[in-house]
Amino acid sequence: MTNPSAKYDAQGDAGIINIVLKRDRRDGMNGSVTASGGYPESYGGGFNLNYRTGKFNFFMNENLRYRSNEGGGDTHQEFFGNAPYATLEQDEEFDRSGWGNYIRFGFEYFMDETNTFTISAFNDYDENDTDGKVRYKYYDASGNLASDILRLNPEEEVGRYNGADFGYRHMFDDKGHELTADYQFENGSSNKLSLITEKWFRGGPGNAPSESVDNLQSETSHLVQVDYVYPISNDHKIEAGLKSHMRELDHEYEVIESGTGATVPVSNHMIYSENIHAAYFTFSNRLNDNWSYQAGLRAEYSDITTDLRYTNELNERDYFDLFPSAFLTYDITPVNSIQASYSRRLHRPRHWLLIPFWNYTDSRNRRVGNPNLDPEYSNSFEIGHLFHTDKGSVNSSVYYRQATGVIEWVERVDGDIILSQPFNIGDRDSYGFEFVIMRQMASWLSLQGSFNVYQYQSSGTFEGISYDRDNTSWFSRASSRVSFTKTTQMQMRLFYMGPRDMIQGERAAMYSVSAGLSQSLWDNNVTVSFNVHDLFDTRKRHMETTTDSFYSDSEFQWRGRSFMLQLTWRFNQDERQKRQDSSGMDMNGGFDDEGGM
Repeated sequence: MTNPSAKYDAQGDAGIINIVLKRDRRDGMNGSVTASGGYPESYGGGFNLNYRTGKFNFFMNENLRYRSNEGGGDTHQEFFGNAPYATLEQDEEFDRSGWGNYIRFGFEYFMDETNTFTISAFNDYDENDTDGKVRYKYYDASGNLASDILRLNPEEEVGRYNGADFGYRHMFDDKGHELTADYQFENGSSNKLSLITEKWFRGGPGNAPSESVDNLQSETSHLVQVDYVYPISNDHKIEAGLKSHMRELDHEYEVIESGTGATVPVSNHMIYSENIHAAYFTFSNRLNDNWSYQAGLRAEYSDITTDLRYTNELNERDYFDLFPSAFLTYDITPVNSIQASYSRRLHRPRHWLLIPFWNYTDSRNRRVGNPNLDPEYSNSFEIGHLFHTDKGSVNSSVYYRQATGVIEWVERVDGDIILSQPFNIGDRDSYGFEFVIMRQMASWLSLQGSFNVYQYQSSGTFEGISYDRDNTSWFSRASSRVSFTKTTQMQMRLFYMGPRDMIQGERAAMYSVSAGLSQSLWDNNVTVSFNVHDLFDTRKRHMETTTDSFYSDSEFQWRGRSFMLQLTWRFNQDERQKRQDSSGMDMNGGFDDEGGM
């Protein structure tokens, strides 16, 4: 079921990952070593080590990586009314490369049968270079070339991140009765430096003054969480907990014109502070052999501040919310059940949506944040059926979701610039059906997949313009694993997202197919795998936007087709661990820069 209980963050995050679950508790040393290489040029290597002795379990993993890839896109825009130009043809290209190193280490201390302490720390370092260029060609109403501009944007970025985790777990005498406490600290910074140059081949001064951009970001966060589980009896259970997440982001964006040394007006400095404090309580009860329920309530207090230092603008927001959840389950048989559920959620705007200054890479299409954004709220109702056996599970459900204060991106024309900015606009009602399967179809074939079709109705008005719309869309993920022999496997993965109406236009459908082949050797201790990501090079985002002021048709690709060869050596691992990563393939599916509803 997609409805989470009140135990989990109303924002949708699942909380702290319990690293204890990832450690091997057998005495001695075990682990794995990997090496990889691919095209576009990429290399990597790493290891995972685990050493258990007595009451201590030490673990360490490191990953060194180098990666390069190309991307880009093109845009066609038509301007209406009194715009200085009639048409813009824009082409964008960028070539990215960089290396990084991630290392995590720590230990567990099993004080006795009921108390466990975990301490770990990590460090992540990255260096990246991007060679970007954008070509703008403006045409007048007669189709004559009026301006031809090349914008060059070489960029260097260095990022440093580190953190520590402290965990404690106490198991009481009765089964399932436990107390856990966790603390996480993270600190990091990134610095992007670029020198932007514009060359005017037609309709301009020749070469405009270059501009240096210094984009400095740093973040510090503290997270404290305590969870308590108490099974009152075999049929009754209560869960309760507290959580506080406090973080501060310092974002300074400075653009300086070469020659004069003058600061360009787009420069700004923002301090973003976010403090979220929460408490929850849930009660579960099995009434008889067929009926059971769970009810819960979560309270969250949010204290958020944006402080714009250059313009002396202070925006303080705090709000208190209650988030109930309820689940009613009927077990038809031990493997067949029906469940009805409800939860209330919210979606806080991410900090980058609040930053009122834009990325200076593309001077003609600018995205700027809105510090006055409010969170979205939603109510979700769902009825589902679950069938599960030792060969897998099949889950189907129908749902209804009601959202208020929906955040939408609005595009407007300012001279020859298109400005995009987010606003809270209206409400949205969504109705849908979802089907999920995870099943071993035969000894040689396993399938995983999901299908979601939905209809949504949005209503809202902004600056006197109605943005009501009604649309049906769908998306699907599927993967299959074929075992030719006990040591040879092939996997295929498909992602499809249907077309969808946006607030001012339409996002076209897109799909991606990936494939992999693996061969295990020497009693499954060594695996060689070959993967192709985006086999048909179709992973492209295509958008159309239509307003009273302009029309835009754009296509963008973040990265293209890639190939990867990987070698993994495992030592002293049990068969379960070997099976978990014997394919050497990441087949979880999806787009890392896309989403569904």
